[in-house]
Amino acid sequence: MRAVAVVLANLAVLAGAVFGVVRSGARPQVLLYAFIVDYCLRLVTIEALTGQSPGGRGWSARLAPLISSPPAAGQTPVPFVEEQSKRPLGFRGYVVVTAFLAVAAFVLSHVDARHELDVDMRLFWIDVQWAAVLGLMYWVQSLASRTIVIDAGASREMNFGYSTRELTVFAVAVLTAGGAVMVRQIAGKPATGWVVLGPLLAFRFLFDLAAGLRASRTSTSLARGT
Repeated sequence: MRAVAVVLANLAVLAGAVFGVVRSGARPQVLLYAFIVDYCLRLVTIEALTGQSPGGRGWSARLAPLISSPPAAGQTPVPFVEEQSKRPLGFRGYVVVTAFLAVAAFVLSHVDARHELDVDMRLFWIDVQWAAVLGLMYWVQSLASRTIVIDAGASREMNFGYSTRELTVFAVAVLTAGGAVMVRQIAGKPATGWVVLGPLLAFRFLFDLAAGLRASRTSTSLARGT
């Protein structure tokens, strides 16, 4: 029953996100850019709160428990690593990866059947302004709900590893969008932000569903063990 509840809850969230975009009449690019703004603010938050040495007692150590959560039991960081040195990426590395994916998402959501960028700059700036507001709201909500994970005893690079899921989802969505754009170009379809936002919502749903089912199985096992 818990697994069914997890599936239904995640389906409701996905349906609500899609319905909200369609019903409001907002361009899908707004939610796409808001996702990027929210993630960048989370990176800045982790950078600020882990700037001191592990186990430090400065202002960040006092503030972190108020706006973030420690890792759950069994939760381990999965940081991105440099190809050559195999060292975990730092703040700049994540910014570079995010910027690259953001540019790719922008191009894919605006390229038309003639392989040209169809961009209305007036609409673009309106989208960016609304996205900044939404992204800021999502970030504040993440602070209030303490969804950002920070391990006070781990290094800054390892703490970034607790937030790689969103960037992984974004990367997979961009790769999927590349194939979708090629199909749309062959069919002569115009540019649309849904080619990126659609896969982003879908893969985020699948990742959230998998995490929810794992947590459900874990809690069920613990309950049976007691």
